[in-house]
Amino acid sequence: MTTDSISAPNPSSTSLNTDHSTNKRENEFNDSNSASKKSKYENELKTCSAKGEASSTRGSKIEEKLFAIEADAAEDKGLRQTMEDAWVVLHDARLDFTGKLRCAHFAIYDGHGGRLAAEYAQKHLHVNVLSAGLSRELLDVKCSKKAILEGFRKTDEVLLQESAAGGWQDGATAVCVWVLGQTVSSIMDYA
Repeated sequence: MTTDSISAPNPSSTSLNTDHSTNKRENEFNDSNSASKKSKYENELKTCSAKGEASSTRGSKIEEKLFAIEADAAEDKGLRQTMEDAWVVLHDARLDFTGKLRCAHFAIYDGHGGRLAAEYAQKHLHVNVLSAGLSRELLDVKCSKKAILEGFRKTDEVLLQESAAGGWQDGATAVCVWVLGQTVSSIMDYA
């Protein structure tokens, strides 16, 4: 399992193309210059104003440049009889947890031998990561990494118990991205 944290020091150079619609994908593969073209789903920079208090007694406005996030998902089972994969697109992953820090979560769960494990991870991993204390007030990379790993550990532990009780023969690997404020963290679990 590997984790990476990437801060976006220069938001004006940050862009993610997350268009995964099958019709556009076919056209892009046929076009040799598609990598240089910008899609309508490419993230744009937006300036958001947040009210804050300076260290002195008078108030001030703090401008924070945030990059916009847009994501789509599509699935294609290919030649298999059933779709074994699952995905998550949560632009606001805070759920019922409070916090000021923007929190988004995107994941792909690659099912192996069935879909049950991928669906379990799809429903429970992000909740377990938030429950483990993913920072939602101030960005603390060390605490965030610990919460993400603990969320994976708990999900894996309960998934193994449920799969043993239910006689599941399948499994899943995961690729996840968390966006906290302007920091992007990714974690990949390789089989």
